[in-house]
Amino acid sequence: MVRLFPVVQSTSRRDPPTQRQFATSLLKRAAMKKKTTTEFLASIYRIWMLRYVDVPENVVAALTYAGRHANHKNIIGTPARRYVPVIARVNGRSARTTLLPAGGGHYRMQFNAILRKAARADVGQVVRIELSPDCEPRDLAVPADLRAALKHHPKANKAFANAPPGLRRQILKWMDSAKSEGARMRRIEIVLDRMVERALLSPQRRAQDHG
Repeated sequence: MVRLFPVVQSTSRRDPPTQRQFATSLLKRAAMKKKTTTEFLASIYRIWMLRYVDVPENVVAALTYAGRHANHKNIIGTPARRYVPVIARVNGRSARTTLLPAGGGHYRMQFNAILRKAARADVGQVVRIELSPDCEPRDLAVPADLRAALKHHPKANKAFANAPPGLRRQILKWMDSAKSEGARMRRIEIVLDRMVERALLSPQRRAQDHG
């Protein structure tokens, strides 16, 4: 009889691993040892003032799988609306960014100024992009005044917690750049308003995704 997995000698009373458990263990080790890097071509397009590219479904699946099996705590959201932190590289330049749900199971990525300069390309042009999982922690510490304000607004607090890591980081940096206490308090009010808007729009977004 041919064995499909090796017999594990153990002094404990636990049963030996099943074939499926052994295979899963090998996959996890491979994911930990080898960083998944994917490359694809995409056309740049504009939404308002920002530039984006669509990310192929197989690329998103590979990066999400690699992130999960590397205990990737940066990946947040439900399976239907998952935010995937990545490192994007174009012509040797790199930027930390996030794959964003775009509805219908599709994903897009903001193609920021760093990447556009590296590609020497803009709206309507095709670029070659390399992506790999970003496993480094992204969250900055939430300051006490903002944390206290969010605590008193449950909807805003939940929306802030579920926001993409990049958006939270931008908000916290914007808060830190306030020049006075008055400006800081006004910014807190703006953040609360924006987070409540996100909370109210979330059901509509979910309906669009499943529509």
